[in-house]
Amino acid sequence: MATVLNLSPELAERVRILAAAERRSQQQLLIRAVEEYVDRHERTERARAFGAQFAADNAELMERLK
Repeated sequence: MATVLNLSPELAERVRILAAAERRSQQQLLIRAVEEYVDRHERTERARAFGAQFAADNAELMERLK
């Protein structure tokens, strides 16, 4: 899937410098950044869902612990 990103000149320069330092293309750097962001978001959502399910499954215990 092709996607166009309109980066500010400052951010584009930071990406260019980092990609050069890591000897990677800017595309590789940006793909990795998006992957890391999505992975982190998915882990956060799974943790929230687990916490909500735990609280629902253990509502009586949680109430006694108050």
